[in-house]
Amino acid sequence: MENKPVILITGSSGFIGSALARRLSPHYYIVGIDSTKPDYDPLGMSHYEVDITSSENMEKTLAEISGKFGPRLISVIHLIAYYSFDGAEDERYDAITYEGTKSLLETLKRFFTVEQFIFSSSMLVYKPTVPGEKITETSPVQKSWAYPNSKLKVEDMLQREHGDIPILNLRIAGVYDETCHQPTLAHQILRIHEGWVTSVPFPGDADHGQAMLHLDD
Repeated sequence: MENKPVILITGSSGFIGSALARRLSPHYYIVGIDSTKPDYDPLGMSHYEVDITSSENMEKTLAEISGKFGPRLISVIHLIAYYSFDGAEDERYDAITYEGTKSLLETLKRFFTVEQFIFSSSMLVYKPTVPGEKITETSPVQKSWAYPNSKLKVEDMLQREHGDIPILNLRIAGVYDETCHQPTLAHQILRIHEGWVTSVPFPGDADHGQAMLHLDD
């Protein structure tokens, strides 16, 4: 560890989590938790498998991490959540995104001093704007479909129950890289490449745009 400050990343084996670990590892010691461990890790970080829907498993895992790395976390970056493109309600939004986050927060309070808790929310929580009007941190939000609704529900819960842990809601745009990894962007590239009629107009309401962010940024 070389006495580096410790950062806990949930969802550390995923697309964003693994990239974030690579970016932060030169300056911090990364402890990652996820439903599965990566097959190979060149960073020398520590990985723990956890079932975020099980409070008992969460408590056992975080107690082990606290015992090994100490009770101070300079940051917790929480990326684990449920997502589906079909837009339908699903009990996993509640079990994973809401109850899982609540269990994580309550367990962190018992075992750690946390200097910062970053919750990965979504740009999709914002109310659509008129053309030319930029979305900012103070723009109004709007309940729409299951995924952004689950993020707003967690944001509200964190505001009520964070206690002494400082909370940051990071409302992320659609993240892509050189091989895409962003489904809506990939579908539009496919339409253009194959010459679909729907490749000409924007795939959706032409009055609205879609925020995108490259993984490196």
